[in-house]
Amino acid sequence: DENQMNKLLFEWQGEVSDVHQNETITSILERIVKKHPNKLAVADNGKSITYSELDQKSNVIAKLLRNYMENGSNKVGLHVSRSIEMVIGMLGIIKAGCAYVPL
Repeated sequence: DENQMNKLLFEWQGEVSDVHQNETITSILERIVKKHPNKLAVADNGKSITYSELDQKSNVIAKLLRNYMENGSNKVGLHVSRSIEMVIGMLGIIKAGCAYVPL
């Protein structure tokens, strides 16, 4: 509904900043973590995590992937329902320099 869309786009978004064309999702996340580490990043079914927690958890995934990926591998399958864990996994895969493939 239009009221919910307005809330999502304008009221709940918080501070709007310019996103530069060459900026990556990881650099955007780093900037947000520095500026708002304790703000809500993701919420799902009564669970939530802050930007700092999202950054830390996705860094763990990225490190594991870098340690165990075969040379030349750049795609990682991700089989998880829409959840906080999905966002953590996607960001971890991207931080590892890989592409995630939703399964």
